[in-house]
Amino acid sequence: MENQQLVEINLDSEIDIIKSNVTPILNTHRERVRRALNAGSGIIKQLEAAGGEITQEIDANANNYLLKIGIATKELLTSRQEITQAFDLLKKQFTEGENSLDAKKAGTIPYKIQVIRNEYAKQCAEKEKMRLAEIAKQARKKEEGINIKKEIELQLSKFFNTYLLNQKITYTNKFNSITLESFESETKWFENYKSFAYKLSEFQKFAPKVIHNLHTEEEYSKIFVSIMNDQYPILSETYKSEMLKTREEIVIQFQSKQNELIKIAEFEAEQIKIEEEKLRIEKEKQTANAARQKELEALRLDNEVKEKQAKEQAATQAAATKERERIENERIAAEQAAKEKETTNTIELAGQQASILSMFEGEVEKSINAIEQPKMREGFEIKVHDISAYLELFTYWYKDEGVGLTVEKMDKKLDFVRKYAEKIASKDESKIIKSKSFSYEPIYKAINK
Repeated sequence: MENQQLVEINLDSEIDIIKSNVTPILNTHRERVRRALNAGSGIIKQLEAAGGEITQEIDANANNYLLKIGIATKELLTSRQEITQAFDLLKKQFTEGENSLDAKKAGTIPYKIQVIRNEYAKQCAEKEKMRLAEIAKQARKKEEGINIKKEIELQLSKFFNTYLLNQKITYTNKFNSITLESFESETKWFENYKSFAYKLSEFQKFAPKVIHNLHTEEEYSKIFVSIMNDQYPILSETYKSEMLKTREEIVIQFQSKQNELIKIAEFEAEQIKIEEEKLRIEKEKQTANAARQKELEALRLDNEVKEKQAKEQAATQAAATKERERIENERIAAEQAAKEKETTNTIELAGQQASILSMFEGEVEKSINAIEQPKMREGFEIKVHDISAYLELFTYWYKDEGVGLTVEKMDKKLDFVRKYAEKIASKDESKIIKSKSFSYEPIYKAINK
């Protein structure tokens, strides 16, 4: 790297000039300024005495005064030029030294070192951003993995519980369909059958639908297979215990079921007996005399009453049986729904806990492996590619800040725009802009000659 050298100048002669000439020249300078200002005050008093009305005499005096002022100003500049040049040279020696240490000025050694540090800071910041972006990407993927697992488990829970409920209902309906004739054989089957197994073929029918964007099909398949392998033994045991429980509930109902079937059989026998009596009465009526006909009619009417009662009792028993079966099926369904809800809550809670743990691990990863970097201020530098960019930038600035400024503050920032419009209008009045926001005021400047 090239060394930056300061040019050393002998300033003894300049210092001697300042020492020997500054006092007399400054005193002369002050005196001439004082006399010139007094003369100008005299012209102003002359104007005031005339009531503020400018006459040709006053204008002529003012013109002569301003011409002399112009000449005097040039003479004053010339008289002090040697001293001010010496001061400027002396000042330049200080400022050049200071500027050579300014890290903001291009070409200085501190500037070059600052550029090196800025580049290093940029590299560190970009590496850190890349590292954090990768952590964020992995966190999103991990979160998606948690959601994939949760969704598969939720859908599997619903799939399994639906199948289990159907099996329980089917098993219960088998019990409900027992007749008095088949009671003994069927109850023995219920008592002896305990081999409830969740068939793998039924389990493998499960096909979840889970949207995933960050995991490949292979990665998704691994999650799915892992869940299936873990859940099959668990669900198989659940299936067996739930079906055995249903069996026990059914076995307890054997006696009441038998009583129910006996009642139904008794009602059916009674109906048969009534029907036989009805046929007998009708047959006897064909050959009976009048007196007997009267007795048989009474028997028929009594038989009709018995038949009606028997039918009502049979209907009541049938309705009671149907209601019992409905209530039982609803109980089974409600019990199964409650278990599914409990499972769903457990899965949801596990998913939330996994998400919280993942977030915590992500924050730890951000902090423990952070790239060491210098302290820096981050910002942006706009690179303009087209002149139209300035219109966009000005519009943005005006809406965001400019619209709230006073006229005075805005003029300090944009007086060059106003002056440009004034200059164009002074050359060509047809270029005057018609606006409700501003107006042109004519100005006149007297020329001193």
